[in-house]
Amino acid sequence: MIDENMKKASNMKKIISLILTSSLLVSATFSFTSCEKALETKVYGQIVPESFFQTEADLKAALTGMMIYISGRGEGTDYGLWTSHWVAPRVYGLSMTDELYRQPSSWSRWTWTPSHGAEGNGPGRPEDNWAVWQFNQKVAKITALLEDFKNCPVAESNPELVEEYSKQLKGLRAFYMYTLYEFFGPVNTIIDPSKLNSTEYTPRMSDAEYRAAIESDYEAVFSSKLPDVQVGDMHGYVSMDFFRMCAIRYYMATAQWAKAEALCRTILNSGRYSLITAPGATVQTADVVGVAGGAAKFGPEYDYTYSPFEVAVNTCPNAETIFSCPVNTNHGNIWITEITNGSLYYFPGPSAGELTAAWNMGYTPWKHFHDLFGYEGDDSYDKDTRVRQFYIKGYNRRSGSLMVENPNEAAGELSMPGAAPYKFTNYKTAGHSGAEWQIEQPAYRLSDVYLYLAECIVRQSGVNDEAKKLVADIRERAGLGRDLTFGLTRYYKELWGNDPTVSTDAFLHFILWERGRELMGEGQRYEDLHRFMNKDGSHTMFVQRAYDLQKISDMASNDYRNLMPIPHKIILQSNGVLQQNPGYPTTE
Repeated sequence: MIDENMKKASNMKKIISLILTSSLLVSATFSFTSCEKALETKVYGQIVPESFFQTEADLKAALTGMMIYISGRGEGTDYGLWTSHWVAPRVYGLSMTDELYRQPSSWSRWTWTPSHGAEGNGPGRPEDNWAVWQFNQKVAKITALLEDFKNCPVAESNPELVEEYSKQLKGLRAFYMYTLYEFFGPVNTIIDPSKLNSTEYTPRMSDAEYRAAIESDYEAVFSSKLPDVQVGDMHGYVSMDFFRMCAIRYYMATAQWAKAEALCRTILNSGRYSLITAPGATVQTADVVGVAGGAAKFGPEYDYTYSPFEVAVNTCPNAETIFSCPVNTNHGNIWITEITNGSLYYFPGPSAGELTAAWNMGYTPWKHFHDLFGYEGDDSYDKDTRVRQFYIKGYNRRSGSLMVENPNEAAGELSMPGAAPYKFTNYKTAGHSGAEWQIEQPAYRLSDVYLYLAECIVRQSGVNDEAKKLVADIRERAGLGRDLTFGLTRYYKELWGNDPTVSTDAFLHFILWERGRELMGEGQRYEDLHRFMNKDGSHTMFVQRAYDLQKISDMASNDYRNLMPIPHKIILQSNGVLQQNPGYPTTE
């Protein structure tokens, strides 16, 4: 059914590409050139808004043709969810944090410079800041489509229907606008339809204007009839709960704690989701213990029971999945292929031992791994089942040498550059030699809401029993029990002591590091680090962690890096109208 639905969506996209040809070209003028001749008033050959949008089906085709981009079906490439307009900026963001060093991207090295854009690498590919900047064009397309809806025949025959679909489109526009905002700050998005046909660059909006536009669009979608969840043929299309989660992120980023709290409670009290607390299946497995003739050698078989956390992240969608990017046999989840090293047989195996199509594009720096979980022998490491989302050893396929963090060179061991994230796989039972796993990548899970709500409570009212219970629920599911003083890492204790409940700041940072363990690789870290200040309040944790991992030499001269640079060619083409973010050079 999903494959059939994707074919329908593909046909819808072809229709939309015809309808919006002029709108796309107009929106592209502010991104690509400011000296082209003015475009003619909208001309689509034989297809014009006045003749096309005749029925509800026409409007729905246009709406779903835009929705499908969120889950990764709108770009027409072979990369599946990696072209998702949710996934691309999330991967872009996590590649600029402490949790992932993503090769060959310079962003992972905290060496942000104004990029000319790597758009030739494929639409939506998360290679540099162009992957996010292109969303400016999507905002213009939605603005154009809203105008076309307003002027079509259905607007006269069924104005309520046009209003309903327009509200849902505005939710999409808010999503794109906030994504731009979190990386670049307020930009020059086109929300005024009178400017769609202009070839002149417009200045950036003020922060207040930009935020007001986002909030207005969220208010519109929240008054729509969009389903809370999408099921059946519509699985993978955006839902009301998807927009609620997007708005929570926005309200958290802008310190509107009460609004974020209200939405968290709406989701938590809805009864639609439940935290997975039961262990998963017990399977027979065996670990890779060496290499012989280029093939993995396995040790004795033993019983392995999947922990509740592993069930939550490796069987998506499930009871706590709020929104995830769908997969099928044509478009699978290639997170593992992108991140892991196909030249290694990881320990403990066995699935990675069979993974031949892997590109070795990322790993978690050892310092961050140990800041998150501590070291073997620590309760924070030995008891927390979330450590299982990493491999810390591997056997080189060719030489058979063991690769570890601190190699014994005399014994022939080699250095492993970082811990290998191995999330979103049923890694103990399902060997896979191809590029794509049939496990959906979660965009939002219920545990995210638990921790968001705890943070909202503490920021407004201090540490109370409800906030402590919310965090304890997540830690207990991970194997750490309900004692909040148990299993603290050395890194945390050095900064905040042995009891996270003694102060608001200590508890907030306790939440930050719980989010780091629980949501690693799920695209939240970039925003989380921007939302928290370091211990003395002088810098964001985004800059602090760059310093901790020795990506910058000092923090004082690097605060400007909290915003990303706008692609360089856009600044040049605007002839000074569009201002670069402070701190970045405006010339090559």
